[in-house]
Amino acid sequence: MKKNNIFKTFILLIGLACSFSCSKESNLAQKKETSEKISRHYEINFTPAKTSGELLALRKDVKANLIRTVEEFEAIVAARNTPLARLSKEQIGSFRSSITFRKGVGVVSFNYGEIRSQLSYEEFAEVMKIFGLDIKQGYWGLSNDPTITKKMRATKLQSTVLEAGAPRDYIDYWCKYPQTCQKRKDWICMAGC
Repeated sequence: MKKNNIFKTFILLIGLACSFSCSKESNLAQKKETSEKISRHYEINFTPAKTSGELLALRKDVKANLIRTVEEFEAIVAARNTPLARLSKEQIGSFRSSITFRKGVGVVSFNYGEIRSQLSYEEFAEVMKIFGLDIKQGYWGLSNDPTITKKMRATKLQSTVLEAGAPRDYIDYWCKYPQTCQKRKDWICMAGC
């Protein structure tokens, strides 16, 4: 009788171990599938803007999945498929709290200073892309290409003289109030402020 109980206990333990292992594998497969769906869903599907005009047009493209809302920002952070995943929760929170979202427009201002200091230039450029900005070839004042920065200075000077107004996008300015860019280091004030 004892042998029979030992055998039944042994069979029960094997069954439990198998069910735990199978359940664990199933959970891992589900998590991987969910993660892949999120990653696929949040791949950039647009060409980042080089100019204010391109950014305004990009924002009007309803198919472009650039960040326009808090929810879109949080979804991209949760997907963990951008260089933002390298930042701590505190750094992400600080960056998030600096972003100014304008309803019907999108992101019009944020503090890029901390993330710029924590990421390589390539990673920083990737993060700026999710906001619709091509900082490598664009005239945002963040390019490390001297020919781009020289053209940017000339374009801003021409813009100021020809249009009798300031250029639309400013590095080291922030959007404190609608249509009001004010001086602030490591911020960007963008079209639509």
